[in-house]
Amino acid sequence: GTLRKSIFLEVLGESYIPLSFQLAREADPVAKLYYNDFNLEVIPAKAAAAKDLIRAVQAAGAPIDGIGFQAHLTVGQTPPRIGYAALMNEFVALGLEVAITELDIAHATLPPSQEDLEAQAKDYIAAVGACLDVERCVGVTVWQFTDKYSWVEKMFPGKGQPCLFTADFEAKPAYTALKAMLKETINKKKEAVAALASSPAISCFVDMWPFSSSSFFGTVGLGTVSTAIVSGLSGVLWLIVIALFSYLI
Repeated sequence: GTLRKSIFLEVLGESYIPLSFQLAREADPVAKLYYNDFNLEVIPAKAAAAKDLIRAVQAAGAPIDGIGFQAHLTVGQTPPRIGYAALMNEFVALGLEVAITELDIAHATLPPSQEDLEAQAKDYIAAVGACLDVERCVGVTVWQFTDKYSWVEKMFPGKGQPCLFTADFEAKPAYTALKAMLKETINKKKEAVAALASSPAISCFVDMWPFSSSSFFGTVGLGTVSTAIVSGLSGVLWLIVIALFSYLI
């Protein structure tokens, strides 16, 4: 949970982190500024240090919009869905949006058995499901879709095959499981919309002050409102703009 040694830390001290966010905002006022890091899911001390870092950035008056969980995970060591979502919400409580930015879940030994592939599928469900359970989790990005181009085996010999498709571009159980879960989620939201669309209309009072001295009543169908809300929830925002890689170790 300490800052990695770098020329920036040596010369500027810890102030280089809020300074980096401030300069990034000045360079691009509309960019989403994220702090992006790895092992936040599996090392509590590092997650705690990341929260302290974010508080320091905010205390300095620098802008920060979100935190990215790199999520380079290992089969059998992925946090459970409930626990992962709870951790995300701890960062949401700091006023941030969250995202999973580099998801892959590698097998600790190769080749994987069928049981290992099923375990990998469950871990993918846990990670993506956690994002679905957190209102301000804006998206999931996988780190390569095929094992053919994965970085893991090159970096950690004997470990690997972390992606949703094999090196021969065949869908794994993880892909099939994720597809089914997302389809079920969308169908449930459609059912919720349909149920609300059949609800009676309600009367709404809208105060136009200070733009007008008058106020008015209007009638709005619940279905219209719910459709707008749920259709927004069912989409997935994939744009992740990362301003700073300030890794904790």
